[in-house]
Amino acid sequence: MAVKRRRDIAPRNLARMIRTQIHRASAYVPMPWKNGLGSTLEVARDTGEGLDGFGWRLSIADIDESNGFSAFAGYQRVISVLEGGGMVLEVDGTDTPRCSRSSPSPSQGTVACTAACSRGRSVTSI
Repeated sequence: MAVKRRRDIAPRNLARMIRTQIHRASAYVPMPWKNGLGSTLEVARDTGEGLDGFGWRLSIADIDESNGFSAFAGYQRVISVLEGGGMVLEVDGTDTPRCSRSSPSPSQGTVACTAACSRGRSVTSI
């Protein structure tokens, strides 16, 4: 029995997809939140400039108080805690399970989302 290999996953294309890059904290780009209530450090993105035009983006933000998240229509958002006591996200008016280092919280970028820091402590999220 012959096994066919998909051409779009040929070794030369696979090598381009799996590459390691080092992103130094000194090179992270500070970006204002769309809602003007804070800022984020952009670690990496695939394309585009500013707050639109990317396929994916990885960023880090400090959340010091309960706050609403900016809307990103057409994107899936996954929030995870890097440091701090965790947070509870209210997504479209419903509390979600507590978001912590071991339990990221996915949501659509268009839904209304508000974060409440657990135990009143600030949180660094990604």
